[in-house]
Amino acid sequence: MQVKPYAGWEECALLTGGGVTMWVPLQMGPRILHLSLDGEPNLLAQVPSQQGAVGGAEWRLYGGHRFWIAPEDRALTYQPDNDPVEYDWDGVALTLKQAPEALTGLRKELRIALLPDEKAVALRHRIVNLSEREHLVAPWALTCMAPGGRCLIPNEPARSHEEALLPSRSMALWSYTDLGDPRFRFRGGFTELRQDPTAQTPQKIGMMNRQGWAAYLLGRQVFIKRFPYLKDCVYPDFGCNCEFYTDAGMLEVESLGPLVALRPGEAVEHPERWDLRTVSVDLEEEEIARLPEMLGLAPS
Repeated sequence: MQVKPYAGWEECALLTGGGVTMWVPLQMGPRILHLSLDGEPNLLAQVPSQQGAVGGAEWRLYGGHRFWIAPEDRALTYQPDNDPVEYDWDGVALTLKQAPEALTGLRKELRIALLPDEKAVALRHRIVNLSEREHLVAPWALTCMAPGGRCLIPNEPARSHEEALLPSRSMALWSYTDLGDPRFRFRGGFTELRQDPTAQTPQKIGMMNRQGWAAYLLGRQVFIKRFPYLKDCVYPDFGCNCEFYTDAGMLEVESLGPLVALRPGEAVEHPERWDLRTVSVDLEEEEIARLPEMLGLAPS
């Protein structure tokens, strides 16, 4: 870990190891601004007009990976993360701690550990209730992917009508969701959502995902986000542990933890693991259809 300038910010942590490069801002956050295999483009989207911005009361998108609190609320969710974070590097992991939010008294913490032997990153998102009242919250981890890629969301294993009479999972739709939009493609093994830089409208979809992963294919890089499915827990947004939003600028791969009644002094954690892989740039459609199998992500 080294502290260097990056993208207009004077103090950012550069994390490298095992062929993976990450840039993490220290003057605002907790955020992650850059993720790539060495020599490859940034997988994460950024907002050029907001590079180097710090301070202020308005919420900024910035891009990259951010940490929110669900359910989404205009006042509570969009608390700005524009101020410096407290950080600690223990030789293995970088831990970022945001000051408690003035409106909620909640503090967000993000622990980032490169796994150099595996081209992977282990993340721990933690909400600490430092207020004097209970909050009903769920950790929400949102990764803004750079434009031009496609997201693969696994379906549950196929079973015949004779084998399974009941539904296998739920799907949440927003008021602006249009399942006829050509950015959606419903394949046998997975649902695909494509990012289109010329799109005029946003799209969003959410699911209960027992397979515990989603992938984003951009050029020759594949980003795989892994996250828990906790049985018998109540998740936000009609039972979603993952959600996907796209507009002309990016595509968000989001995971959520269960809703918890967080009492004063308590904390809740939500883990993620990111794996990076490479494939041929010129995959044919039939190869993309087999990509989960090629990456060892077969249904279980």
